Amino acid sequence: SKLYSFGALSDVHIDGDGTDEANASSDLIRALTFFNSNSSFVCVSGDLCKVENSGDDELLMYKNLIDNNATIPVYESRGNHDCRYSITNWESYTGGSLYFEQTYQNDKFIFLGMNAENYGDNCFTTEELDWLETKLESYKNQRVFLFFHVFMPNTCGNINSLYPWSGLNTSSNIVSRFVTMM
Repeated sequence: SKLYSFGALSDVHIDGDGTDEANASSDLIRALTFFNSNSSFVCVSGDLCKVENSGDDELLMYKNLIDNNATIPVYESRGNHDCRYSITNWESYTGGSLYFEQTYQNDKFIFLGMNAENYGDNCFTTEELDWLETKLESYKNQRVFLFFHVFMPNTCGNINSLYPWSGLNTSSNIVSRFVTMM
């Protein structure tokens, strides 16, 4: 029998310029409406905004959409588009830090945010991976859901290389460490 349900979103890309060309705002509202009735919480794995104009405007628009439409908790990790301005802005708009965990019915939900826009050595911090390694070791006999933004090469996420952008740069030392943990 089903234990519970949670929502999973990625690449919301709120543009914040008022045009909503890709219908990102209405798509997010529609998703939240569904999840409010069918889920205990929502996990968003990065790229909350597009950051083509001003990250602050876009994150404020995202935050307002969440505040006005979500009746359940929403937890976010940072994606590459979200890294185009300072981390302090991120924390003030989402309420979460760069990396954190939530527990729901003894299951662990870990959110690992990108530290920089690139997919290489600055993608994660050493402190972040130290923290993750400790968490994974302590939860090795529990169910863990890990939310992060960029897919790992040669795994799920880009079947047949259809997505034109690359995944994590596995030649990077920090990414290599992350991949080894996975």
